Amino acid sequence: LAPRRFRLSRLLRGRRGTEAMIGAHQNAERFVLLDSARMLSADFALDSMGRSGLARPAGGGDAATTDTDFTIAGNALRPLAPVHLRAHRDEGDIIVSWIRRSRSGFAWIDFVDAPIGEDREVYRVDVHLDGRLVRQVDVTSAVFAYPSADRVFDGDGSVVDIRVSQLSAAIGPGAAATIRITI
Repeated sequence: LAPRRFRLSRLLRGRRGTEAMIGAHQNAERFVLLDSARMLSADFALDSMGRSGLARPAGGGDAATTDTDFTIAGNALRPLAPVHLRAHRDEGDIIVSWIRRSRSGFAWIDFVDAPIGEDREVYRVDVHLDGRLVRQVDVTSAVFAYPSADRVFDGDGSVVDIRVSQLSAAIGPGAAATIRITI
């Protein structure tokens, strides 16, 4: 529209694991235009996770900038949240299934499944009854069964929240997806 003034339209939000930040943006807010061809990559060793440092951002035509504190968090290595959580009842038991996502293949090449981006396929499933964490289970496939007998043993409840995250051997649990079942 004018020097350093842009109109953005048809943006795709929530791509490459950024869906948690969708609600944090508003109309007419400032943004930074990144040119991937001119960006520098920093590969930090896994044992540097949690360490802090200073960086000074600079771009073409920028005036003097100040140092910015950062902490190496490994967010780009965390597994993405599973999608399409579905739950159904089978004689009182709750069966939850989902579809995995992977940082190893954002393109859907074979139109069947995302490649596994971790050493092995493992998911952490947290079960909450009426807001209380009552069970944590690791499963090796994209399905979890919560038998009614387990629900009674866990103290029963009228609202079951099941939270699923893929595990990384290097980083731990990734982003989680949650489904709520009302009994």
